[in-house]
Amino acid sequence: VGEGDLVELILADGTVVATATVGASDITAGTIQLTTSMLFEGQRNVAARLVDPSGNGTTTAALAVTIDTTSPTGQTPDLVAASDTGASNDDDVTADTTPTFSVGLDGSVDDGDLVELILSDGTVLASATVQASDILVGSILLTATELSEGSQDIAARFTDTAGNSSTTAALSIVIDLEDDPS
Repeated sequence: VGEGDLVELILADGTVVATATVGASDITAGTIQLTTSMLFEGQRNVAARLVDPSGNGTTTAALAVTIDTTSPTGQTPDLVAASDTGASNDDDVTADTTPTFSVGLDGSVDDGDLVELILSDGTVLASATVQASDILVGSILLTATELSEGSQDIAARFTDTAGNSSTTAALSIVIDLEDDPS
């Protein structure tokens, strides 16, 4: 590779998705950066084609690349009945300062994705990596770290291995130590 050579990124069907001309700084750095045109979601095989100013060229072996821009999503956290110690087991009032929540998973959640319980200020209360068994039952259980007395808004944030994320609506719960039934 020399100064003035052309570098192209090409897909398996021959479509050129990026081009750049090698400069002296690229040779010094030992690398060249190319930004592709828009690639659609899914797996792509990308190769580099190098062409010198005389037109002589060579193509590298293809690299399989997965384009993932879809965020995993799920349902608003639900305080599990065993943690809901209020007047009923579904009123979202509890004396449990480390309550457990069930978070429903939808079809976009994959094994290995991260689910976090967060407060409205972004503080992470709990996190878990989704397992195949969670996907089978359609939900994951997370137990929050110590919460202070009063109203708390708890949401779930989903992040996949590509870094795409989404946050659910928040569930408002009340930590009420005055009415602790124990």
